[in-house]
Amino acid sequence: MVGAPAAAGESALPEFRQVLVVAKKEYMDNVRGRWMLAISLLFVALCLTVSAFGGVAGGGDIGLRSFEVTVVGLMSIVSTLVPILALMAGYAAIAGEREQGSLQLLLTMPLTRTEVLLGKFVGLGAVLSTAVVAGLGLSGALIAATAGLEGWQGFLAFIGGTLLLALAFLSVSLCFSSLVAKRSTALGLAVFVWIFFSVIWGLIFLGLMAASGVPLDFTGGSFDVPEWLWAVDVVNPNEATQALILSAFGINSFLGFSVSYPPWIGVGSMSAVLVTWIAAPLAVALARVRALDL
Repeated sequence: MVGAPAAAGESALPEFRQVLVVAKKEYMDNVRGRWMLAISLLFVALCLTVSAFGGVAGGGDIGLRSFEVTVVGLMSIVSTLVPILALMAGYAAIAGEREQGSLQLLLTMPLTRTEVLLGKFVGLGAVLSTAVVAGLGLSGALIAATAGLEGWQGFLAFIGGTLLLALAFLSVSLCFSSLVAKRSTALGLAVFVWIFFSVIWGLIFLGLMAASGVPLDFTGGSFDVPEWLWAVDVVNPNEATQALILSAFGINSFLGFSVSYPPWIGVGSMSAVLVTWIAAPLAVALARVRALDL
């Protein structure tokens, strides 16, 4: 099916009510699929497992631990799992429906392309947010009741950072979903994006450390990382989320190494990095969808 691009006929501002119509459809479709419940239960299980066994390595007993112990143990899991979930949620939202013809059918309704894309982002974002808040919120309540309230503010920052990370990768997935025509291509890009930020980025960072003369002594317990290299590192949304969480708790060690962030790295600045990762890819996706010839 081929038609003229609809961007020129769209109003300057989308109607909030129409965006909610699409968002509700996306949300209910995913609720009926029950994967949101599965994700929520997974987060609860991971959080409680890490909290219960996190102190064993340090010679402690099995049992629910503090918010800080739980979060330090969960950061690596979250930075791996959340991007996968967000990328899988959004990779076919445009390309898949465009390939199947359902996107063209949706646009026969009194909806603009902007309203459709924003509705998909809001709906899928609500799915991810519900799963994260339900899973981590329940775990946080159990930890507070068992191990006390110390560090609860940091745990809220952890939940907030996890939500921003999920929305950032959802925005990225919608972006490349709008740029390609086939579902399979979008899936391949989703896999590449995850591998790049989770694996390749770390290798690039180590290479830059070596090139800048930082001794790569993995037994010394600390690295003297130049400030400009920290700036490069936190461009990665995974690393920005980790920096946000460590800053919220005031933690200066992670995975056995001391972490000495420059003063400008904190909860506010890292939140701004993640918000940029949400806004920029979404803006590209909006421009692309409005220009598509369907």
